[in-house]
Amino acid sequence: TVEGMRGLWMWTITLFSFALFLRGEEPLRLKLRHLKLPSNYSVNCGNVPQRIEVKIPWSKADRKAKGVTLSLWANPLNRELCPVSALFVWLLITGMKKGNNYIFPRVAKNNRAVQLNSSRGVTSYRKQFTEMSKTLFETEFSTHSIRRSAARWAARCGANDTSIKRAGRWKSNSFELYTQDARAEMIKEHHDGHPPRDHKMWMFKPLR
Repeated sequence: TVEGMRGLWMWTITLFSFALFLRGEEPLRLKLRHLKLPSNYSVNCGNVPQRIEVKIPWSKADRKAKGVTLSLWANPLNRELCPVSALFVWLLITGMKKGNNYIFPRVAKNNRAVQLNSSRGVTSYRKQFTEMSKTLFETEFSTHSIRRSAARWAARCGANDTSIKRAGRWKSNSFELYTQDARAEMIKEHHDGHPPRDHKMWMFKPLR
């Protein structure tokens, strides 16, 4: 199901992963202590911050576990697609406060709460994402499609390949397959008299 707590879990982790170009397993390992709010931000101000720092402790391309800090930017163009707002809503509803709590823990069987100290398995996450995409779009997508789509959308919003490569932490130029296809689509859309409007829904900003 894509409703209840599982639906909110999936929506939040998808926006979060998309905005940070994350690999499938990366958000599942993150805990609250990996998030850092701006020093001048007050939780009582009634607004979400413009950005949140997210520490990725290690990844597929970071074998020595040096870690990297990325900026999760708010989306002022479309509040419904704002990863910072989505994250704040998620934390508020789940009631997570302790630094050792996983940001995206396992959802309870009743689909009404989360198991704060229980991590979600990668295989389970991938399976649920595929099932959700089939339910919503009648097409099966993998969690890798989030990272791929982030690169494509960034290209459609005017980002150059150097910025996209740095944002996605790619070591090779394999991502160019996604960005070249995205720009080719835009040319065709212009030619057909349907100019792209992606830049009016999402604003790409450097992540680090």
